[in-house]
Amino acid sequence: MTKTRWQYVSGQVQHLFENVVVCGWSGVPDAHAHVLKPRDGALQPHAADVTGSHKVQPCEVSGREAFGKARNLLDAEARRLAEPRHRRRQAEDPHLNVRHVGVTLRHVLMPVLRGRYRYGNKDYWVTVNAATGEAAGDYPISAVRIVFTVLLVLAALAALVMGP
Repeated sequence: MTKTRWQYVSGQVQHLFENVVVCGWSGVPDAHAHVLKPRDGALQPHAADVTGSHKVQPCEVSGREAFGKARNLLDAEARRLAEPRHRRRQAEDPHLNVRHVGVTLRHVLMPVLRGRYRYGNKDYWVTVNAATGEAAGDYPISAVRIVFTVLLVLAALAALVMGP
């Protein structure tokens, strides 16, 4: 029988979040937005001639919506930062009271390349930050190859255990 002794634990965690990226264009899925973070010191004031003949997509997300998306990221990180302070074997989900202070919003014009390829009658998308070259994308997953790889690893482990 397990005996549990509950103990009240409280504390504070402070963290400064900077440059949390939320994409303002619906053409980039949230799963790809992490590649759009600009390099440190790379942001410069907008100049009218910087885009040349390239098409510029307008911002489709309001500031309130952007903060709603960012809040999910910030709250998840705050929970991750608070967890080491609760070093209990059996812990209930800790209650966090997260306060966001000094929130600012910046619209940033980012050079983004979007591409699509078709494989097996399905479209897969790739997003590239044209300033840094960082990329994110979707790719096909073959169940047959996964099963084959697992079986191959199990066979190799069995050969090691059985010996010569």
